[in-house]
Order: sequence, then structure tokens, then C-alpha cells
Amino acid sequence: MSEDHIHDVSQDVKKYLYVFLALAILTAVTVGISYVDFGISGGIMIALIVAAVKGSLVALYFMHLNHEKKSIYQLLGLTVVCFLILVFIALGATRNKHPYYNDEDERRFQEKYNESLAHIHEPQEHEEDHGNHDDEHSGEFTAPTGSPIGAYWRNKVFNPQQTGDGSTTASSGGAIYGTSVISGLVTFEGTVPRVKSLIEEMSVDVGCYGKYTTTEPTSDTVVIGPSNTLANILVRITEGPPIGRVYDATDEVSAGRIQPAALDQYGCMYKPHILAVMTGQEITIKNSDGIMHNVHAMPDINSEFNKAMPKMTKKINYTFQEEEQDPFPIKCDVHPWMGGYVSVLPHPFFSLTAPNGKFEIRDLPAGTYQIEAWHEKLGTQTATVTVNEGETSTSDFAFSRS
Repeated sequence: MSEDHIHDVSQDVKKYLYVFLALAILTAVTVGISYVDFGISGGIMIALIVAAVKGSLVALYFMHLNHEKKSIYQLLGLTVVCFLILVFIALGATRNKHPYYNDEDERRFQEKYNESLAHIHEPQEHEEDHGNHDDEHSGEFTAPTGSPIGAYWRNKVFNPQQTGDGSTTASSGGAIYGTSVISGLVTFEGTVPRVKSLIEEMSVDVGCYGKYTTTEPTSDTVVIGPSNTLANILVRITEGPPIGRVYDATDEVSAGRIQPAALDQYGCMYKPHILAVMTGQEITIKNSDGIMHNVHAMPDINSEFNKAMPKMTKKINYTFQEEEQDPFPIKCDVHPWMGGYVSVLPHPFFSLTAPNGKFEIRDLPAGTYQIEAWHEKLGTQTATVTVNEGETSTSDFAFSRS
């Protein structure tokens, strides 16, 4: 064997070792960045870039395409074009969605936002000797898209609250409470639908069906309890004295008027099936299964998110900054039968029914209210209720499949 040939082999071995080292580093990078939240668009772009680089190294060196004909390079060029198309599709599909759609709406929002910050920069009488320093703050301010105050003011300008007389208005003052209660019972009328078994779907993952040792997993879309009572009904006020006032989620949790928000993944089901929270309330999302899940929320107003929860990730926290009262879906792309809903409300006056079908909305000021009962499949019903201070008024709902 000639020395030149030995030298060529030695160079090829080194080249393959370098490529292998690069692939190992890129694999470590892939694992490392999975623990960093880059947002949906950023995560997709980084994943595509790393995958493209790794695939190119394998194709060029281990498959020896770097020695092939010009047509191979043309094919690789087409691959790059397709890659760029995928990047732009990802950016377009996952960009933040906001409840304003044109320059005029954005101008209105910025005016309101500037008004909210103007008092911070107003000169005080005792500061007159500071000369023209206040001029530094005379410009306009731009609201950060994802900031809490930006979300708050966008919601104020473009999602005004309904008042009791049906007109729309921005916040009319601070939080108000009372000692009145609205309670009721939600039932199902008609032939009870057959409960769908999920044992066949879950059989593909022992981490799912292994949780059901004494019971059979069933769909939680329509849950009917004793005496035809309905679970997973969201009941909330839509008109009444508190509507249009400002309520703070942290204060409401501290006072015990609402519970800390938690969404668990257990037995490859979301518990609870429907989650109601206040705007700005932190949600603790748990993975009690100890297997791979992902939490994919699909709101219309808030930003969509899709967060992986591998087996070592026991919990993550997330906060929806925008009011979004109509419940939006949340799902697991790993287990297609897993689904639930989230409603983001501006006040603490809501209730969710358990299998006993009962709901109770407390701490209401006296007045006349419109309340709404919502179910993902059975629709929405409303009722008008008048309640006196210190008293309890009752309003029942009956749903059917008609």
C-alpha cells in the first residue's frame, strides 16, 4: 500500500471523526435547547436549522454525496429552498395574535397606553429647579407586545366590558364585592349518551393505561353524574354590577375568592377537563404521568403556545395576559385523545360543576345579573337572576343533545 494511499485513508478517518464530533455536539445542543423557552417560532426555527445541518453532514460525508454529480447539488439547493419556505410558514402560523388589525387600531391603543404612563413623567412643583430634564420624557412610549401592561391596555381598548344595560365601557372603577350568592344545578335531559371507552387508544402507551388498574379510561367530553347531573359546565356572570371593574388575580387568590390554578396530566387526561382562571393568573401545569407530554394551547386572542413536557419535567408555569372568556382548546399532540379547555376571565365570579352538577358563585354585590352556562358540546344557556344582599338566589340549567 503506497504512502499516498495511507495518507488519504488517514485524512478520511480524521474527516469522519470531525463529522461525528460535530453531530455529537449538535445532538447535545438539541437536548440542551429543549430546556429553553424560545417561543413557538424560535423553537421551530432552531429545530429546523439544527436538523438541516445534521442532515446535510450525514448526506455529504457518510452518504458521499459531496462526490456526486451536479444534479445532487441542485437537489440540495431545492432542499434549502424548501427549508426556507418551512421557516416562513412557521413564522406566519405562530406569530402573536392581537385584537387589533390595522394602523388605526394600533394608533388608538398607543394613545391609551401613553395616557396610562403620562402621570409617571408629569413634572412636580417641587422639581421646577431641575430645568429641562423633564423634556427627556416628552416623547411617545411604545407598549411591549408581550408585557403585562401592554396586554392590559390592549384588552381595555379592544375588549371593553359589557355593563348591565348592554352598553360597552372601559373599567368603571375598583373591585366591588358583597354577600350575595347565586347557586344552581345543571342536569342533562333526554337519553344519556353512551360513554366512549379510551382503552383501545391508550393501549399504545403503557404509561397511560397502566394508571387504570381498577377502572376503565373513558372520554371526559360529556360527563354525566348521579340523577343526570352534568360536570364540566362553566358558569359565569356576563352582566351585573361587577362587570367593567378591575379585579386583580393575585388579590383574589390571596383572599380565597378563587383557587390557585393548576392543570394536571394524569392517566393521559387533563384534570380538570376545563380550567377557568383570571387574566394574569399563573397556571401550574403538572406532569404526574412521568411520560412524554406536550401542552398545546390554541387561543384566539392570547398567544398560542406548545410546550413539551418530557418525563423529567414535573411542572411548568404559564400565564395568559389577555382576557379570553370564550373557552379555547388545549391538547396533547403526543396523545390525540387528550383535550381540554381554558377560559380567561376578568373577574372572580365563576364556577365549574363537578359530577354532582352543582355550582355556586359567591361574594356578589346585590343586583340583577345575567349568567351563562357553557359546555363544549351541548352549547350555551343564559339566565337572568336578581339577588338581594346577604341572600342566595337559585338558577338551574338543563342541557340536551337536541
